[in-house]
Amino acid sequence: MDGWRKLVGSLRMNGYEGHIIMGVSVDIPLGEREYLDKMGVTYYAVETVNCSAAILEGGVADTNNGVRSVCSKGLEEFKLEWGRYEMARRWLRACESCTGWSMVIDTRDIFFQRDPFVSLGDASSSSSGGGSEHDLLFVEEVASYTNVLPEMPHRALNIGSSGRYTAHVNPCYGKNEVKAYELVDRPMLCSGTVIGTRDGIHRFLSVLVDEFRSNNAKGALCRSPATTDQWTMNYLYYKGRFGFVQKTRTLPWGTGPVLTVGKPCVDSQETGRARYKKDMMAFDKESGLILNPHESEESLTHVAPTLHQWDRCSVWMVPWLNKHEDLFMSTKEPGDEPAVPWV
Repeated sequence: MDGWRKLVGSLRMNGYEGHIIMGVSVDIPLGEREYLDKMGVTYYAVETVNCSAAILEGGVADTNNGVRSVCSKGLEEFKLEWGRYEMARRWLRACESCTGWSMVIDTRDIFFQRDPFVSLGDASSSSSGGGSEHDLLFVEEVASYTNVLPEMPHRALNIGSSGRYTAHVNPCYGKNEVKAYELVDRPMLCSGTVIGTRDGIHRFLSVLVDEFRSNNAKGALCRSPATTDQWTMNYLYYKGRFGFVQKTRTLPWGTGPVLTVGKPCVDSQETGRARYKKDMMAFDKESGLILNPHESEESLTHVAPTLHQWDRCSVWMVPWLNKHEDLFMSTKEPGDEPAVPWV
């Protein structure tokens, strides 16, 4: 229940009144269902099953990662890691009233301090006048050019110099096709927070899922867990495969609706608890809320609306959350939480 309150509760407590759509276990406890109902969440029961034998060939099926070892009923050709994107595509398509901004997110490690869409304006097409110039927004992780501690270059990472990127994409696509050396100054994009209009998100999900399907047919080195969602998405973006280049943009780290804190709060050159730091974080002096370091005080996203990968910083984030319980709950007992007004 604590996870639901941090995810769903923080959205509702901070002014978001739109749709929340997610998949849940078929064995979700009654108390959690009642809480999600009160919060106006649309949820689909997802039954996990064994994957199709066709995608387990090649000796790379064994993994302890839950989303990379099983599939969901009806999508046995996709590990759950990939199948969730097809589920999201279908669920968004089924929601006829979902006409504003959407964000495809991870769920375990996201927390909200503000409505994530408050700064984005109208999601309608710019061609109709007054709408958004862009329909698909990717969130950058901290890169060299956004590093607030440039004297410590190891605290940021560009995708072209990431050994994890080349280790996951080179075996599938080929070193000469990937050309990581061309991306040495480009940021890594996060697959756990992708924002767009209805059309933009549908385009993103369709291209990504089509690539997953194509990769499954190529062989073991192109399948999950050898090739994962984030690295595939980055490869597609830097190859221009999501199309509509003028409508697609990336949001620099430390700006906009999402602040990804995983890399900045872990110092890889330290050990033990000393690894987990707050030196790249900015805090509001009065409220204690976490700020976007590259936004001005007048910005609608000066307080970072969305915090992603906060669990990497649990050494100091858990105490911080305990001090800011008002951000995600109005009562200690989930059953006493008032329902959202419009449900």
